Amino acid sequence: MDCCCRARCPDLALVFFGRLLKTGLEADQVVFNTLLKGLCHTKWADEALDVLLQRMPELGCTPDVVAYNTVVHGFFREGQVGKPCDLFHGMAQQAVMPNVVTYSSVIDALCKARAMDKAEVELQHLALC
Repeated sequence: MDCCCRARCPDLALVFFGRLLKTGLEADQVVFNTLLKGLCHTKWADEALDVLLQRMPELGCTPDVVAYNTVVHGFFREGQVGKPCDLFHGMAQQAVMPNVVTYSSVIDALCKARAMDKAEVELQHLALC
Protein backbone atom coordinates (compact mmCIF):
# COMPACT_ATOMS: atom_id res chain seq x y z
CA MET A 1 0.00 0.00 0.00
CA ASP A 2 2.79 2.39 0.87
CA CYS A 3 4.47 1.87 -2.51
CA CYS A 4 1.20 2.48 -4.33
CA CYS A 5 0.64 5.72 -2.48
CA ARG A 6 4.18 6.88 -3.05
CA ALA A 7 3.68 6.18 -6.75
CA ARG A 8 0.59 8.42 -6.54
CA CYS A 9 -1.83 5.54 -7.07
CA PRO A 10 -4.03 5.75 -3.98
CA ASP A 11 -6.83 3.93 -5.77
CA LEU A 12 -4.55 0.90 -6.12
CA ALA A 13 -3.65 1.15 -2.43
CA LEU A 14 -7.36 0.97 -1.63
CA VAL A 15 -7.61 -2.15 -3.81
CA PHE A 16 -4.80 -3.75 -1.82
CA PHE A 17 -6.53 -2.75 1.40
CA GLY A 18 -9.77 -4.33 0.22
CA ARG A 19 -7.92 -7.46 -0.81
CA LEU A 20 -6.30 -7.66 2.61
CA LEU A 21 -9.71 -7.53 4.24
CA LYS A 22 -11.17 -10.11 1.83
CA THR A 23 -8.46 -12.59 2.73
CA GLY A 24 -9.53 -12.36 6.35
CA LEU A 25 -6.41 -10.63 7.61
CA GLU A 26 -6.91 -8.05 10.33
CA ALA A 27 -6.07 -4.46 9.66
CA ASP A 28 -4.10 -3.08 12.61
CA GLN A 29 -2.78 0.38 13.45
CA VAL A 30 0.21 -0.03 11.13
CA VAL A 31 -1.96 -0.95 8.16
CA PHE A 32 -4.43 1.85 8.77
CA ASN A 33 -1.77 4.47 9.46
CA THR A 34 0.01 3.49 6.24
CA LEU A 35 -3.24 3.84 4.32
CA LEU A 36 -4.03 7.20 5.96
CA LYS A 37 -0.55 8.51 5.24
CA GLY A 38 -0.81 7.49 1.61
CA LEU A 39 -4.26 8.98 1.14
CA CYS A 40 -3.17 12.27 2.69
CA HIS A 41 0.07 12.31 0.72
CA THR A 42 -1.92 12.14 -2.51
CA LYS A 43 -4.33 14.83 -1.26
CA TRP A 44 -7.26 12.53 -0.54
CA ALA A 45 -7.79 13.87 2.99
CA ASP A 46 -11.58 13.55 2.80
CA GLU A 47 -11.21 9.84 2.06
CA ALA A 48 -8.68 9.55 4.90
CA LEU A 49 -11.19 11.20 7.23
CA ASP A 50 -13.78 8.60 6.26
CA VAL A 51 -11.30 5.81 6.97
CA LEU A 52 -10.37 7.39 10.31
CA LEU A 53 -13.88 8.00 11.59
CA GLN A 54 -15.83 5.19 9.92
CA ARG A 55 -13.76 2.27 8.65
CA MET A 56 -11.30 1.96 11.51
CA PRO A 57 -13.98 1.66 14.22
CA GLU A 58 -16.11 -0.62 11.98
CA LEU A 59 -13.17 -2.98 11.66
CA GLY A 60 -12.36 -2.93 15.37
CA CYS A 61 -9.31 -0.68 15.21
CA THR A 62 -9.32 2.33 17.51
CA PRO A 63 -7.67 5.38 15.91
CA ASP A 64 -4.63 6.58 17.80
CA VAL A 65 -2.92 9.97 17.97
CA VAL A 66 -0.72 9.10 14.97
CA ALA A 67 -3.79 8.42 12.83
CA TYR A 68 -5.40 11.70 13.87
CA ASN A 69 -2.16 13.64 13.33
CA THR A 70 -1.83 12.19 9.84
CA VAL A 71 -5.31 13.28 8.80
CA VAL A 72 -5.08 16.69 10.48
CA HIS A 73 -1.78 17.34 8.70
CA GLY A 74 -3.23 16.03 5.43
CA PHE A 75 -6.04 18.58 5.49
CA PHE A 76 -3.61 21.38 6.29
CA ARG A 77 -1.42 20.32 3.34
CA GLU A 78 -4.48 20.72 1.13
CA GLY A 79 -4.95 24.26 2.43
CA GLN A 80 -8.03 23.48 4.50
CA VAL A 81 -8.30 24.87 8.01
CA GLY A 82 -11.86 24.24 9.19
CA LYS A 83 -12.03 20.44 8.98
CA PRO A 84 -8.68 19.76 10.63
CA CYS A 85 -9.43 22.20 13.45
CA ASP A 86 -12.77 20.49 14.05
CA LEU A 87 -11.03 17.12 14.00
CA PHE A 88 -8.34 18.40 16.37
CA HIS A 89 -10.95 19.69 18.82
CA GLY A 90 -12.89 16.42 18.57
CA MET A 91 -9.92 14.24 19.48
CA ALA A 92 -10.54 14.48 23.21
CA GLN A 93 -14.16 13.36 22.73
CA GLN A 94 -12.75 10.19 21.17
CA ALA A 95 -10.37 9.73 24.13
CA VAL A 96 -7.34 10.55 21.95
CA MET A 97 -5.14 13.18 23.53
CA PRO A 98 -3.30 15.54 21.18
CA ASN A 99 0.47 15.49 21.51
CA VAL A 100 3.21 17.96 20.65
CA VAL A 101 3.08 16.89 16.98
CA THR A 102 -0.65 17.66 16.85
CA TYR A 103 -0.23 21.07 18.43
CA SER A 104 2.77 21.92 16.25
CA SER A 105 0.86 21.04 13.10
CA VAL A 106 -2.21 23.04 14.14
CA ILE A 107 -0.26 26.10 15.27
CA ASP A 108 1.94 26.07 12.16
CA ALA A 109 -1.06 25.81 9.83
CA LEU A 110 -2.97 28.54 11.65
CA CYS A 111 0.03 30.85 11.43
CA LYS A 112 0.40 30.16 7.71
CA ALA A 113 -3.32 30.92 7.29
CA ARG A 114 -2.70 34.22 9.11
CA ALA A 115 -5.03 33.20 11.92
CA MET A 116 -2.61 34.36 14.58
CA ASP A 117 -5.31 34.86 17.22
CA LYS A 118 -6.42 31.23 16.89
CA ALA A 119 -2.81 30.04 16.90
CA GLU A 120 -2.16 31.98 20.08
CA VAL A 121 -5.20 30.40 21.76
CA GLU A 122 -3.92 26.92 20.91
CA LEU A 123 -0.43 27.82 22.09
CA GLN A 124 -1.82 29.03 25.41
CA HIS A 125 -3.89 25.84 25.71
CA LEU A 126 -0.73 23.81 25.11
CA ALA A 127 1.06 25.74 27.87
CA LEU A 128 -1.70 24.78 30.30
CA CYS A 129 -1.37 21.06 29.56
